[in-house]
Amino acid sequence: MRLLKYLTLGATRDGSTVSAYRRPLGYFQLTLTSSALKLTLPTPIANSGLYPGYAIIQCAGAAATDFGLWRDDGTAPVLSGNVGMRLFSGQELDYSGDLTMIQWIIGAGSPVLNVSFYA
Repeated sequence: MRLLKYLTLGATRDGSTVSAYRRPLGYFQLTLTSSALKLTLPTPIANSGLYPGYAIIQCAGAAATDFGLWRDDGTAPVLSGNVGMRLFSGQELDYSGDLTMIQWIIGAGSPVLNVSFYA
């Protein structure tokens, strides 16, 4: 009996606690360019009152060396100085926070981001 108590998770579906449940709100693709791009998300989702606050971002490229650079502090990443965090082709970024602050730029190759966002 005591062991069972320790294995029980207290996760709930309400917004006041950390939860494993996320409500899917949409998907889009973003082809990175040499100019900084922001994720353009609808806020709020039509008549639902829901705001995106979590995203799964996967990078797809023609080669494993393709990557995008990103920053989430409201400042654009810089290609010439390789300033920013790298997301390589085949990698995934699970991001929780203010999705409007993330900016992306090409690092190398021709990366495309597949973005699913959730409330």
